[in-house]
Amino acid sequence: VRLPRYDADKVARDESERQALSTECDRLHAAIVRWCKAHFAESFVAWMHLKVVRAFVESVLRYGLPVDFVTALLVPSKYREQPLQSALDKMFAHLDGEGALVPEDSDEEKYSNYVLQKCTAQMT
Repeated sequence: VRLPRYDADKVARDESERQALSTECDRLHAAIVRWCKAHFAESFVAWMHLKVVRAFVESVLRYGLPVDFVTALLVPSKYREQPLQSALDKMFAHLDGEGALVPEDSDEEKYSNYVLQKCTAQMT
């Protein structure tokens, strides 16, 4: 067993290097926070645009042309998502065409008579 040797110069160098790295980390953290604040709105708008385009494409593929549908954004209260989906299922039950052909135990996404895009974003 080798006994450790205390080297005051090495300890001082390590401490100054740790402080320099901590300062650099704080500087980089501040820079990335500024960058995220500046670019969040643009990326969020792009994300919502992709959601709308996907809903449009799914609507056209599901219901065909001519394009005649309404797009709505629904924000259910906490624990009210399932009752909202049940109400929408009941409201659009008359549109059920090919949905009955999708087996319940399949790995595919649950079929509904309307196009549903879930979006979870917590902005706190």
